[in-house]
Amino acid sequence: MPPAPPRYVTPVPLPPPIPSTIAVRASLPIQDLENLASSALDDYLRNPIHTKNDSMEYYVTLALRELTMKGLEGSSQGFSSAEQVIEVEVLLTFSGWARVYKQIFGKTLQKREDVTGSAVAKLQLGLTFNSDWSVTGTAHSDLLIQQADIEILGLKVSIRRPLTKLIKEIVLPKLEAKIIKYITQIEIKSRISSLWARLYDPIVVNSEPPISLSIEPLEILAQQPSSDAETVYLHLGIKTYIKVNIGDESLIGRGAMDTENSPTGDGEVEKKETPNLHFVDSLESGYSITAPILVTYTTIEQLARPHVEKAHQIKGIETFVDSLTIYGSQTKLVAGLSFKMPKLRASGQVYLLGTPHYGPGEMMLSVTDFDYTLTTRNLLIEMAEDIGGSAFPHLREEVESKLVFSLEDQLTLLRAKLQSAIENRVVGSHIRLHGTVDTITPEGIYLSSEGVHIPFHLEGKLLSEVELNPLDSSEQSAISELPKE
Repeated sequence: MPPAPPRYVTPVPLPPPIPSTIAVRASLPIQDLENLASSALDDYLRNPIHTKNDSMEYYVTLALRELTMKGLEGSSQGFSSAEQVIEVEVLLTFSGWARVYKQIFGKTLQKREDVTGSAVAKLQLGLTFNSDWSVTGTAHSDLLIQQADIEILGLKVSIRRPLTKLIKEIVLPKLEAKIIKYITQIEIKSRISSLWARLYDPIVVNSEPPISLSIEPLEILAQQPSSDAETVYLHLGIKTYIKVNIGDESLIGRGAMDTENSPTGDGEVEKKETPNLHFVDSLESGYSITAPILVTYTTIEQLARPHVEKAHQIKGIETFVDSLTIYGSQTKLVAGLSFKMPKLRASGQVYLLGTPHYGPGEMMLSVTDFDYTLTTRNLLIEMAEDIGGSAFPHLREEVESKLVFSLEDQLTLLRAKLQSAIENRVVGSHIRLHGTVDTITPEGIYLSSEGVHIPFHLEGKLLSEVELNPLDSSEQSAISELPKE
């Protein structure tokens, strides 16, 4: 008497996870940089300039009238291709006095006159983003004073050139240093670190049935900044593993990814510190997720029983199927049928061994290519086998026709809920996630101890937008207390 097929499923190695890249665009409004630099320079320029040489003495105070910044697209002369150039125009007014010493007819005459005027300082700042998250800057500047004259003995003496030289030598280097100093205090890492930490928190896609999206960040890729006239952009990519968890309520509400990779063994993934940047020439974004749709053996039994557990006419002999059991055996799905033939006083089990298939066009799971073995608890084994050999194919066809299940509802729900969860999601202060679900395709089919698994491959785009501020209020306060040079 043949034994029942063993309840042992041949392990199927699953494909390794494919890393996904979440595109991150961090934007820094140039207007914010402009306001910060204006505040810094306005405070610095209050210190007067007092200098004296053999021909002239100055006491001049500069005041900031206006400061404007704009980003340049592409590189600029004098800067490397890795630097993002920002043009700065500083409109200055100056007031004070100048004493001029002049030799006239062998005598040294001096004249002290009040001096007022305006000047335009133009700077180009080159910003570079470094792997340790710092920002460094270089600057080139020039100054133009339209007119600055004083009158000695009825003669107009221009002091534009010496005054220009004075401001270029004494003021502009410190002006450059101040602007660079304040701009390079921009705190970028804290905002990206906030995003990095929040990625560990699963995104609840659906509550019933439980569906959550788990993300394990791996590394951060970066390109050098770019800009338009109004905004500086930092283009990053967070490389991750992304997984859809379906039906596991324990994963909702905590940072869980994969029990096998968990150092604690309970599904918790160790949260890593935000890493340094890895610079690349180009960034390709997009996610790749495997969603393991599971049709449990219990579900298959519940759907098929009303159609199978009933009376069947086999060769004119009334045969009752009173029990259906579904399980996996090696690579086959087993349908175990308990039957009784009262007229023959025969009873036993038929074990149908079939192969599960998925039809992507119809989104249907079916079980086909059934073969069977027969066992009985009756002396009429040969007769029952003979009946089974010619009659049980009828029962096999009946079972095949009923073991067909649509997955369209599950896939439609998964796609709709995932799209809704990621299309415009706030994931933290000043951080927003935008995503699309572009394709869902089956990866294969395999049996486990719980049921039939069909891993579906989901692909789409994920973009995180991060708003940067030059400094928050506490940081600005700390910077303003730095000693003046």
